[in-house]
Amino acid sequence: MNRIEPVLKAILIEGLQKVREWFLRKNVSYLRSIFDQVGFIDIDEMADIYYVPPYSLTSEIIYPIKMKNFRLDEVRSKTCHEILIQHHSFNDDYLAGLPVNSLLFLLEKFGGTVPADGDSTISIFDMYKIMGAKAIVRLNRETLKHEQGNLIINIDLSGIQKFIYNIVSRGALKNLRSRSFFIELLCSHAVNRVINSFNLHQVNGLINGGGNVKILSSKPSNHKELLDNIDRDMNLWLSEEFNGRLNLVLTSLETSDSDINGDISKLLNKISTESFIKKNMKFDSLIQRGELPFVDKEDPGFQRCEICGKDFTFQAGQKEAEHEKSLWCAFCDKLVRLGTIIPKTKYIYISEKNINRSSQIKVEDTFYFLSDKKRSDLQCAWVIFEDRKDFHDDLAISENILFARNYIVKNEMLLKNVREQIEEKEKEFKARLKKSEDSQEKQWLRDEIESLSDEHPAMLEHLANSAEGAKLIGALRMDADNIGKILYKGFYGNATLEKVSSFSRNLNYFFKLYLESTFKPDRIQQREKKRLIHVIYAGGDDLFALGTWNDIAELSLCIGEAFGKYTCQNIDLGLSAGFTIHKPKFPVSKMADLSLAALNHSKENRDPCWFCRKEWIRCPIFRNGECLRKDSVTPFFTEYKAALKYRLDKEFILKYSSEPSRLKLSFRRKRFIKELQRVEDEVEKFIVKPLKIFTANNVLQRRSGFMHNVLNMLEVWYSDGLIYLPKIAWLLQKQREELQRIIEEDTKESMYDLYDQHLHLATPRMLSALHIPLSWAILLMKEGGKKR
Repeated sequence: MNRIEPVLKAILIEGLQKVREWFLRKNVSYLRSIFDQVGFIDIDEMADIYYVPPYSLTSEIIYPIKMKNFRLDEVRSKTCHEILIQHHSFNDDYLAGLPVNSLLFLLEKFGGTVPADGDSTISIFDMYKIMGAKAIVRLNRETLKHEQGNLIINIDLSGIQKFIYNIVSRGALKNLRSRSFFIELLCSHAVNRVINSFNLHQVNGLINGGGNVKILSSKPSNHKELLDNIDRDMNLWLSEEFNGRLNLVLTSLETSDSDINGDISKLLNKISTESFIKKNMKFDSLIQRGELPFVDKEDPGFQRCEICGKDFTFQAGQKEAEHEKSLWCAFCDKLVRLGTIIPKTKYIYISEKNINRSSQIKVEDTFYFLSDKKRSDLQCAWVIFEDRKDFHDDLAISENILFARNYIVKNEMLLKNVREQIEEKEKEFKARLKKSEDSQEKQWLRDEIESLSDEHPAMLEHLANSAEGAKLIGALRMDADNIGKILYKGFYGNATLEKVSSFSRNLNYFFKLYLESTFKPDRIQQREKKRLIHVIYAGGDDLFALGTWNDIAELSLCIGEAFGKYTCQNIDLGLSAGFTIHKPKFPVSKMADLSLAALNHSKENRDPCWFCRKEWIRCPIFRNGECLRKDSVTPFFTEYKAALKYRLDKEFILKYSSEPSRLKLSFRRKRFIKELQRVEDEVEKFIVKPLKIFTANNVLQRRSGFMHNVLNMLEVWYSDGLIYLPKIAWLLQKQREELQRIIEEDTKESMYDLYDQHLHLATPRMLSALHIPLSWAILLMKEGGKKR
């Protein structure tokens, strides 16, 4: 690594000098968004171009701007001022005095939105990052006598979903969040194992997200042996520690210099295919060596972990009494304890021994110590990204940044009346603690008191009590659509190393950096309240979140809208979502399972082929006459509705019928209507617009009986295909005078006319979807209606 730093430092300084030159230049071109350079429709040369505003990297989401306008110049001037005041205009002396990792961060922060000379499709950061990666490969050939050619190394962590969501009981919320953090740590640990073994640097990472990493490397003569050793060591540890739930898949592909200097899409496709094959041969390398323990060395313990359900025995030196109150296995016990530490963590240090049991976690033979303070006695492996001016100063002590700080609702953020309930419970527990003489009860009370503190993540019970209307919890799963197909076949022009790296980086930003900005109050977006949501997992392109049902419902729609704006309204970049609602004591693992079923329902919501390409039969998202674009949301999913829809569609819809389904569960943000040759937003038309009408003017309580009656009639429609329209007309007539007095602001029509359009005059397509906005409105009426 010492030989690498001087070479890499010179390259990074040159990149920052290019950034300085661009900001000082009078006339400049701006960076074209990477999401405007991918897709599956034929290129329209007349289409407008989306440009990236040259902001510095922050946690606030940066939306591309359609066509050049004055806002780009305003942002450029503001960022230029930031460089001048905070970073001495990147003068040569200032840059020369910075360590490599600070230089790399500054290049990413300011060069990631600035175009390279002569090419507005590539950022300066991606150009010089890849330049640095290639320089390290050449250096290894010269100094370490590595062979000619290159390697693309693929790291794939398999079993993430089952590992994270394998939670059944109390302590689940803290354990879930800790498991998500542990996955980030484990992936980063695996990357470091490869980087150290192959004498590389973090710049050699091409793709990193969702447990999948691709690294550009030189080719040591013993590269297969090096990878086999990492594979063996980590999988042996994983198999023993997690009973086979997690598995590391390592593959590599040998390439020439000419291969990596051109279109690499075929290379990525090939190595991903090899990784997929190996993933389906779980622990094969250990089995071939005869090292996979099929039978435990000792009989399973009689204890069963309350959280993950694992059978376990107490470790040597542990007292059984310590676990009588909870029966947690050692790993879950560790994660629950880390649950309150992780949100405050700023630095992750490496230690060869266990120096602090409550703040450390072990991966293989390495202890990682989590801290909110700098320490000079330990090596810092990662610094957690924070949106502050002096953040780059912290990088002098570390090798890399970790984007791992997800949004958590603390008790202090809850509603006033809920906080008062928590305070009363806290007083009760403290009084019991003073009187108690039982050591186990005392420890339990201390843990409960800690969970009620202001800084502690809010429990689901308290989140539910903070919901509007019904006191329920929402569970949301989201996943970006067809990302693999974009990487392998979706770039207009060549899929170069720089463009692939940029695509992965910017996609990662959305889920790991910008997501929090969609939860916060925002005057510009007319969002005055905080969203009470725990982000459990946000990977490279997917999300799992728990929160108040109404915030989850709103979030499922607004994140899709934000993702659309962020990806230049690219019709081929969708974000599918599904959410369910539950009582707060419902098992979290079942919430995860049901919300996943809702997400899968969204992913199966497809249209016939759009015929938007001349060579449509060769289109990567064409399959058996269907278009694989999804971009759907399935709200308020239940297994009952799914079964009902399956029965109705099977009995009443012919294979080639144009008739809509009688019951609609999934809604596309971009649905192509062949007859009209246009794209329709079903989310806006069938959910957002009717909901605004049903909840207008805050008079929900007076319409409660009316809406229940309509929903009951819809149940008959869904089951039998019959609806008694005179009854709807009669129900409307009873409220005619009141509804005619209320004028809707956007359309200037009376609420009576709007109700008549959406109920009495509704088309079959409108009726098939009407249960969603009606159910939403009815849930808002529960428990006395709106509370915040």
